[in-house]
Amino acid sequence: GSVPRIGMVSPRLNTKKLRNRSKSTNLCPNTRRISPILSPRGIPSSFVGSLQESLLSGNLQGTKSSILNGFSATVCATSPHLGGSPARLKIPFDTMHYHLEDFNKTPYAGSIYLPKERYRIAKNGTLQVAILNPSGTLVKLFLVRYDLSSMKPNSKTFIRQITRNSDPPHVLQYAVQFTIICTKRGRLYLYKNIRVVFPHRKPDDLDKLEVICQSPDTPQYFQG
Repeated sequence: GSVPRIGMVSPRLNTKKLRNRSKSTNLCPNTRRISPILSPRGIPSSFVGSLQESLLSGNLQGTKSSILNGFSATVCATSPHLGGSPARLKIPFDTMHYHLEDFNKTPYAGSIYLPKERYRIAKNGTLQVAILNPSGTLVKLFLVRYDLSSMKPNSKTFIRQITRNSDPPHVLQYAVQFTIICTKRGRLYLYKNIRVVFPHRKPDDLDKLEVICQSPDTPQYFQG
């Protein structure tokens, strides 16, 4: 199917938040909305310049960094609406280790490039991304529930989950961002790459964390 293109639009972000201790869970009933502008790359331009958005977009030019090789990710999408066992991908990827002077210390950020730039998913289900360090130790397991039953053919959207300290200054700990397309035949795919951010060390067990899920709200999908 054809790949839709995203244009300049003015959506709201649909933000769902859950306060937690140190273990991430997913979509929750409490919702708050903000109104950024969505750029052609799918990044809210009202956030441009913020550390979170810069890490998710890979736009940290001039920041001291080093490349670390040997990380890998296991990607899987589960749903009762897909017959058979879900395809499980293991994808090697490199990370950028940013040396920052603020509260985020030295986070890692990377792009997990999908084979053939696509990975088939159902209209609703759970996205799973497990990050492994070069030693094969699990760094983070992202579990992101989604429901895109209303997504129309030839459209595009994104889903993002972030985990941060619930108390100010809301230090970003983990993030994962998916771009999703619906082809003219109505099939849904993860598209191109999955962007991930994670800390150089595990947050303290006493840290109070909150998990926030975001996706465009008005409009939710963007026609090609």
